[in-house]
Amino acid sequence: MRFRFTRPRDWTLALTASLLLAVALTACSRPSGQEPGAARPKETGSQPPPQAGTQAQSGGQTPAQTGTYTLAVMRDQVKLKDLTLKDLESLPQVQVDAGGKTQQGPKLLDVLKAAGVADFSQVVVTGAWKETYALKREQVDDKVLLDISNRGTAKLASPSIPKEQWVKDIVKIEVAK
Repeated sequence: MRFRFTRPRDWTLALTASLLLAVALTACSRPSGQEPGAARPKETGSQPPPQAGTQAQSGGQTPAQTGTYTLAVMRDQVKLKDLTLKDLESLPQVQVDAGGKTQQGPKLLDVLKAAGVADFSQVVVTGAWKETYALKREQVDDKVLLDISNRGTAKLASPSIPKEQWVKDIVKIEVAK
């Protein structure tokens, strides 16, 4: 099929439509919140995405030093509570042997209790790179914890969860009733 442009206005419309399509395709191929021209992160990367107050913007300080790390506990898309690194560190700390070394941090049950969650049927833990791990209520025991990393973030760790499925740099915990 051939298109025949007889008026300058036809060319303008065709060019505008092409540019809009190119912009839309570029925006769709970039993860939400990523700046144009920024490199795409690896899906399995272990470093958190840049945040306000991280090394790139705070003179080499980590989220732990600047107090910028938070994770949201949510139910039905309603935020129940934002927990900071200090909040997590103030909860009782437990240690479990998992993944070939000792993991230390608050139990997931204690984190949920601190957010006001008493009853749930499932939790979905989401990391900074959108990786998730779902646990049914019966899977959440005293050995499922949020290990506090040296970078000042938390990861889901447990002897009952394969290490390659641990969620790093947790940003959200969603509970279902």
